[in-house]
Amino acid sequence: MPTSNFSISRARQAPVMVKLESTYGTDPTPAAGTDDLLTYSSEIVWGPQISRIEFRPHGTSFTRGLDVIAARLATVNFRTWLCGSGTRGSTAVNGYRSLTAALQAAGMTETVSASTSITHAPAAVSGMKSVTIWANHAGQVHKVNGAIGNVRMSGNPRTGLECQFSFTGLYVAPVAVSTTFRSEEHTS
Repeated sequence: MPTSNFSISRARQAPVMVKLESTYGTDPTPAAGTDDLLTYSSEIVWGPQISRIEFRPHGTSFTRGLDVIAARLATVNFRTWLCGSGTRGSTAVNGYRSLTAALQAAGMTETVSASTSITHAPAAVSGMKSVTIWANHAGQVHKVNGAIGNVRMSGNPRTGLECQFSFTGLYVAPVAVSTTFRSEEHTS
């Protein structure tokens, strides 16, 4: 078996958890040890999108008030490998579960034939799904609910297939929590 000279940057790994939402924008609470995803070259995963919110309060003045500047959306960008679950026809593997959730939020469907195969194909607009993504930055958990986006795949025989995800979702203020991110690596 040929060996690969490719190694990830251990200094730029970002702990991330991804989980499919049953209802758009509703946080399904990803679980460590179940919904972790190993990412690399993703040191700044999460970023708020600041915009103006029209604010028209009732008042006694005809002077127009200023709009409120606030974050309403957030972006999430990360890289990971496209790998199988390691178990034929099973998605219940830490790392792979998050990968397949991210692929479905990037416009793919998933068909599982138990003990046989897992097939991904382009989704119809009616079949689009959203995910909740949690990213850990220095002890702060940045959450993005209702995330949908794109995936760009590239690779070569020496490095395998790399997925670069780019999502936009609903802004949630960061919180300090003791959630453990395991960043499990899935196997092919």
